[in-house]
Amino acid sequence: MKLSDQIPPESDWHRQALELEQQLADEQDAHDKWFELAQKWKGEQVLIRKERDELKQQLEAFKAISAAEMNWQLELRAANERLREVATCLLEWIDAVPADIELPTMPGVDRDWVNLVLAEGES
Repeated sequence: MKLSDQIPPESDWHRQALELEQQLADEQDAHDKWFELAQKWKGEQVLIRKERDELKQQLEAFKAISAAEMNWQLELRAANERLREVATCLLEWIDAVPADIELPTMPGVDRDWVNLVLAEGES
């Protein structure tokens, strides 16, 4: 029961009680709104922290993938260099065989093929 309900309506005290009750209601509304905003802010902070943590995890995963990709590319380059060395040695062998010596043919292996492989490796 409100204070204004207990005071006769014609009394000056009744008007003051109504004003006080309205002021308290306004303050309660302001408090409720402030509390609601504080709760929203806390909730947003939790979401922001959660999103930040998820982004950190994604970044770490990306770093791991990037490191693996970089290692793979380095290994691929090293393998490519070894293949170029093999192809160059094959070219040197082809050039070292005297023209008057007849060797059994190796299908698909000739100077043109080795040059093509080396050219593709450079591009």
